[in-house]
Amino acid sequence: MKELLLLFTVILLSGANAQNITNNAMKTIFKYSDPAAVDKLTTALNKDTTTAAQIKRVTSWIDKNLVKMGAKVPKGAIEGNKTAMVKYVTGFLNSRASLTKLVNKLFDAVKTVVPTAKATEMKKLLWKIDKETNNDLPKTESEFDKRVVPIIPKDKQSAVFSKLVSTKKDFLTKNPQDAKNLQWTFKGSTSSG
Repeated sequence: MKELLLLFTVILLSGANAQNITNNAMKTIFKYSDPAAVDKLTTALNKDTTTAAQIKRVTSWIDKNLVKMGAKVPKGAIEGNKTAMVKYVTGFLNSRASLTKLVNKLFDAVKTVVPTAKATEMKKLLWKIDKETNNDLPKTESEFDKRVVPIIPKDKQSAVFSKLVSTKKDFLTKNPQDAKNLQWTFKGSTSSG
């Protein structure tokens, strides 16, 4: 079971193409903003081709849209602080970029153990769960762990897990900023809006 949990964590953090940011993820971050404005922001962010472009867009957006008219942000909550929110959402965007890199590395490595079609199926499952959990990495990891095992041929599970663990360790060791980025969670806000 321990090996399975380790595999799940490694696989979860693996993949190829990035999953779009979900509207609900952005609404969790911008809980005091106008929901329609957040939806438009999310659509635009998903069209941007670089993290730098996303950060530039969201920084500009925060200046005009952070708190909708009439919303009451609790005293001390970061959701009312433009500087804190730029930092917070930048962390989210950087975590998504780092996750995409790690997922690509992991599934490329898995292709050396199982057929490309199996690795692709695993990656698609990961991104499907990522969407279902609204880009919440800890929740995605937990759910992925439960659902990935049946995809991996029994005679390849040990080799797949081993490859995932070694590839993840190597990636995180060689990319300390990505390792730091992947620690971002939705728990950074101070209110439960």
